[in-house]
Amino acid sequence: MYDLIDVLENELSKYEIIEILNEVLDNYIENKEQLNSYAIENRICPKCLTELEIHKWKEDRGEYMGSLALEEMNELYCGRCGTSYPIER
Repeated sequence: MYDLIDVLENELSKYEIIEILNEVLDNYIENKEQLNSYAIENRICPKCLTELEIHKWKEDRGEYMGSLALEEMNELYCGRCGTSYPIER
């Protein structure tokens, strides 16, 4: 799958690659998952092809040594369809 994407990147934009392969690979679940991963890695929503934004917030983790403990959380978020995706580290 990634070999095909590499070839297509020479001629098409990332949005065009995802759009075309999304239609072609609709019935092939394994390849569809790879395409979704490629889209998310490039911050493109695999569902609606909108650019993904980073959504950040802080979650309460109780107290640590008498101080409030907050953990900064983040995810990739599509403002168009409302879907969110975890950020791979």
